[in-house]
Amino acid sequence: MAQGYFATYKQIFHLLNWDLIGFSAILFVVGVLLAPIALERNLRWLTAYPEWVFNKIQAFVEKKPHGALLFLIIFGLNSFSVFVVYVSGFTLVLPYVFIIWSGLNAGVLLYKEMGGGVALLLFFLNPVAIFELPANWIAYSLGIEMSLFYFKTHLFSTVTSIFKQNEIVFLWLVLPLLFIGALIEASLINKFGTEEDDLDGKNKEE
Repeated sequence: MAQGYFATYKQIFHLLNWDLIGFSAILFVVGVLLAPIALERNLRWLTAYPEWVFNKIQAFVEKKPHGALLFLIIFGLNSFSVFVVYVSGFTLVLPYVFIIWSGLNAGVLLYKEMGGGVALLLFFLNPVAIFELPANWIAYSLGIEMSLFYFKTHLFSTVTSIFKQNEIVFLWLVLPLLFIGALIEASLINKFGTEEDDLDGKNKEE
């Protein structure tokens, strides 16, 4: 069985296009860097959605949901968002728009929660991002690869073939990375959220 897993992941890493993964990361970072500009200029057409998501997340976390439920929601939302970008590879332009848009959304959430400056660096170095960001960039690269083949061949059948070929990458690499990231994120939210609530309670008693 171990040899089977080794062979599977050997095939997966053979399918990865590191240039496109790097390009995806650059587009994502561009989106993150656009966030403070959009917030400072109050560009509601860019910030309305991530701010709405931020408020919903805050309200949900304040209800102290069970850790398993929190994990399922985080994992489900993250998986759905990267799958949308993956599927957008059937078009010519949407993958690039969605990647920058994803970075912008992440940037707005980051600035609303932690502010800019050092927080931006911590965003890329925190234990959750170490798993979730590579998963996102790999999934984004799959969408870009499909769009490039579509641009070259204009054949839907060819793009469909690339989509099916890369399903193993999404299922065996992207989703497991998102799974680990969601598990860590849910655990951190539960731990530090609870500690913060306990501290607030003690301060009120004093």
